[in-house]
Parts: sequence; C-alpha cells; structure tokens
Amino acid sequence: MNRGNGLPGSVNSGFGNSHAETAPLSLQMAVVVLTLVPLLVAYPFMQKHFRTGVLTGAIKG
Repeated sequence: MNRGNGLPGSVNSGFGNSHAETAPLSLQMAVVVLTLVPLLVAYPFMQKHFRTGVLTGAIKG
C-alpha cells in the first residue's frame, strides 16, 4: 500500500500528514494569467474562423 498525502480538501484517510500543502495564492494567480493570456491574444485572430463555422452550420442545404 502506498502511503501518501491526500488531495487538498479531501478527507484524511489516516495515512501520512494531515496537512496538505498547496501552492501560494500568488503562484496560483500567476498560472491563471499565464494560461489565459495566450487565449486572449489568439482569439481576435481566430474569430473569423469561429464565425465561419457557426454560419456553415446555420445554412440549410
């Protein structure tokens, strides 16, 4: 049986340390920003492709 720490917010099963370590809030926010920035930069350039796909599905043929 593998003894390890549980996930944050999970019930302690009695094995390992009861204190789950999480990343600091500043690190979590940095990851969120680094994830969203490329999406926000690419969206205006890809918007015409999204609109074309929606219009193609709306045309009855």
